[in-house]
Amino acid sequence: TSFGMTEKLLIVIFIIAVFYNLFGALSPETFYDSMFYHLGVPLQWILNNKIFVLPYNVSSNLPFNIQMFFMWVLLLDSSIFANLIIFFFFIIILYFPLIIY
Repeated sequence: TSFGMTEKLLIVIFIIAVFYNLFGALSPETFYDSMFYHLGVPLQWILNNKIFVLPYNVSSNLPFNIQMFFMWVLLLDSSIFANLIIFFFFIIILYFPLIIY
């Protein structure tokens, strides 16, 4: 089948988005929210060998769903692999409309 101009443009945008996010996933984490909440709280749990509420971090009272994946990845000493988990979910979200279409 031959792709029209719109389909070709969407494929190019898809490829650019994938590589842009892959570059971000392979770089070290520096954003405050990620360091303090998403990776910081699970790291404190690992260092203390228990899951507990951090009194100085209000965010530690929030539900931790994806952060539990991060905790397992942090046990391997790799915050970049935690970013790759998010990249994997990004690919799934981008691919989902193609399945429906």
